[in-house]
Amino acid sequence: MNQPVKIELTAAEALIAFEALAKLDEKRIHERELDSSERMALWAIQSVLEKNVPVFAPNYAQLVQSAKRELNPENL
Repeated sequence: MNQPVKIELTAAEALIAFEALAKLDEKRIHERELDSSERMALWAIQSVLEKNVPVFAPNYAQLVQSAKRELNPENL
């Protein structure tokens, strides 16, 4: 079970997935009663996403809004 798994996401999907995971701080994760292996898996995914999204871009907030519109244009 230690073989790598490749997951392909669009840039918009990766950015919004990263944002969603970032909102789940440690307290919220514990409140959801996730066990340590589930928390580790989520943190691993968040780490991979963080390396692949422009977290430090000066227009990061605009990028997030654009990604949200791309994924769900009717919601905004």
